[in-house]
Amino acid sequence: MPTPPWFPVAPPSPGKKNEILIMGVRHELATTDLDIRTYDQEGSYSFYATDPPDGMPMFGYRYEKPGVKVTTPEQLFEHVSQIIIHTDLTNDSAGCFRALVGRSLSSHFFIDWDGVLWQPLDPMDCGYHAGDGNQKAFGLDFNNRLPNLEREPNEPPYDADYSRISEVDQKGKHKRPVSEKMEVNGAKVRSYGYTDPQYTTMVELFKLLTKRFKNLKAQFPVDPKGDVINRTLDDPLSHQGFMAHWHWELQRWDPGPGMDWQRVFHALGNEHNSFPVELETGKNVKTLLEPAKVKDYAETYYKNNETLTNGWYPMGINQTWHGGMHIAASRGTPVRAMTDGVLVAAHFGKEATKLGSNNFVLLKHTVPIPAKKKGLDPKKFVFYSLYMHLDCIDTITLNDPEVPWLKELGRIDKGREDAEKKEDEPKEDAPKKDDKKGDDEKKEADDEKKEEEAKAGEDEGIACDVVGKNLWLDVGNHTAALKRGMVAKIAYQDDPIYVLSGQVLGRVGMFGPENDWKPQVHVEVFADNGWKEAIDVGVHGRYLVELDDDVGQNLFVENQDVTSLFGTPGKKVKSSLVPERTLDQATIESFWTDPTEYVEEKRYLRKLVARHVSEWSDQVDWVASLSKADDWDGKIADFRKILKGTSIAKDAIATVLPFTWLSKDVAEHIGLDVKEWRGLLDHFHPVHFLMWLTYNSTQRVQTLSSSSKSPKEVKKKAAEAEKAAEACRTSYANRLEAQQKMEAGDKKAEKCFSYLTDETRGDSTVVTAELEEVPDVEMMQEWLGGKDQGEWKRSTDEAE
Repeated sequence: MPTPPWFPVAPPSPGKKNEILIMGVRHELATTDLDIRTYDQEGSYSFYATDPPDGMPMFGYRYEKPGVKVTTPEQLFEHVSQIIIHTDLTNDSAGCFRALVGRSLSSHFFIDWDGVLWQPLDPMDCGYHAGDGNQKAFGLDFNNRLPNLEREPNEPPYDADYSRISEVDQKGKHKRPVSEKMEVNGAKVRSYGYTDPQYTTMVELFKLLTKRFKNLKAQFPVDPKGDVINRTLDDPLSHQGFMAHWHWELQRWDPGPGMDWQRVFHALGNEHNSFPVELETGKNVKTLLEPAKVKDYAETYYKNNETLTNGWYPMGINQTWHGGMHIAASRGTPVRAMTDGVLVAAHFGKEATKLGSNNFVLLKHTVPIPAKKKGLDPKKFVFYSLYMHLDCIDTITLNDPEVPWLKELGRIDKGREDAEKKEDEPKEDAPKKDDKKGDDEKKEADDEKKEEEAKAGEDEGIACDVVGKNLWLDVGNHTAALKRGMVAKIAYQDDPIYVLSGQVLGRVGMFGPENDWKPQVHVEVFADNGWKEAIDVGVHGRYLVELDDDVGQNLFVENQDVTSLFGTPGKKVKSSLVPERTLDQATIESFWTDPTEYVEEKRYLRKLVARHVSEWSDQVDWVASLSKADDWDGKIADFRKILKGTSIAKDAIATVLPFTWLSKDVAEHIGLDVKEWRGLLDHFHPVHFLMWLTYNSTQRVQTLSSSSKSPKEVKKKAAEAEKAAEACRTSYANRLEAQQKMEAGDKKAEKCFSYLTDETRGDSTVVTAELEEVPDVEMMQEWLGGKDQGEWKRSTDEAE
């Protein structure tokens, strides 16, 4: 076989353990904790150095279109758009390689049970592994014997006589979990899944490939609910991303029901979402990985909120709406972004309030959601996450190495200052008058600025636990406002400060009744009413339940769907001055804090999407009633007058106003709908929302595919496909003959092109492991059926 034109003249020295080859050039994966063996290394597996027993070639050229070969990296990066995942059905990747060579088949990557990544074929070349899918795809063989436990319930995950069985940790990292029963292409199947090292390697490989290849997306074929399609796709060529062999071939069910699609999907692109606080250091979505483990661990947060705080969702101890949840943790514990977003507002004051910290960070999130029908543009789901009651940070020097957004704010600030200085520099031809005077004035201004910052820095150091006298929050712009202790509207459209999930936003501060503060953080997720344009509540009704809107301006909960869950409906609190209040504090507290009672009721409340006036809004009736002004600045002017009034008014201001930051001005800045500003927002339970967003929302744009084939259609189509393939192999000797006739205008040859093998190539100089006569080939023959170059066949479950 002639050597590919891109192939190294001599085998290069072995690369790092975290590199693969693309057109013979090394590309580094993000992590160094991998073991990768490429085709150019001595002792590795290489389809270039091996002749199959029947003399048939095992790979071919890639073609942009009939007659036009892919020859450059630019063409290659544009051309390939799929990764097709197979199961090798053998004990290990060594057996997989032997079996493929024995059948003149090939794929680009193997991932063994121990996570070792083998690369026997360069992505530049077309492997033979999935029929029509070969040309625009990479083939990946995931190691697993994959017995159908519906037929063979006692089959072990590993052969007992496997030569390396002593190396397999079957109770730990090499454990293969048993899947649930699943129907794939009409077959009822249940089998073993894949090991943690296999998933780790797969994710890191996919990260690199999706980064390098323009049309290879981090997505898999899903239905409108975000679940993987369990049948062959109607148009598999149109999918851009990773997919199962069963999505291509009607007679396949690999990689089986044990493939954890959501785990791979949500691990790609470093997009792990995050719990807002790590209750156990290092224990988070990214480290737990498996959806079942993550969801189980979420119960820890529900328990923490309900038993250790009284900041419950959606109703607090005074029968008032509470739009978020409190999480109790040690003071100074890092508070993390739950998902990727952009910083839009923040406040870090120099003094505390009577109730503790009113410091916060607000992030805006924009998530594309697939359209309901193919061909339509995706929708944008916009929501916000608020992290309130944070501890003090250094907003003067903007120097906190653990808080990335603060450092980024400083970098942008410095860039602005440098630009301003450059604009102020005198032109070369300008007359140089009073230079000394100007320098003196500039030095004096700089000295004053440094003195102010130093003084502010001193104040910052003692501020966290000292109750201040400023009873309202002024609003300003960007860094200057942040340094002055105002609510800072952060410019995010021209020069956004991006925050990645898991990054530290601040630290847990103190909050609670006067003289009884406790370390805790308030976490809240909200949106305006536009979220329903992107999210189909009918589809997501299992996870999100809409309450009737509460459009009143007070925060008291009157909704019977909520209050009736807390014991005897209509229990009147006679001493209450508020007519709407029907529940006493003891009843509400008992409901939340008893871990054995009202379990289902609490689960229901976590699903609620509650629309009501925000507790932070200037539209809450008791805030509005303190002033006759319509605007926030006008309110503040009135508040100054009210301070001269009764002590009751002063106490109300001192308690409420320091937490009132969501004015119309701020709402408009962050992008909320303010056409009829009444402070109304839709609120979600933060941890329940995080679980939904991570595992059920299909938060990145994925291909919505259709597969309407019935089991009868599956078998019929499979028979037709095999008949067509056999007709092609009878009509043309090889791919080269079909290509020549195709270029001459033979339409039949064009249809047959993908079924045929390529022209013969010469030997390669790369040394590789010798072929051995082993049972793996026979085992593959049983699974694969007849001679079907370029495809792996597995029969459907006839018994079903």
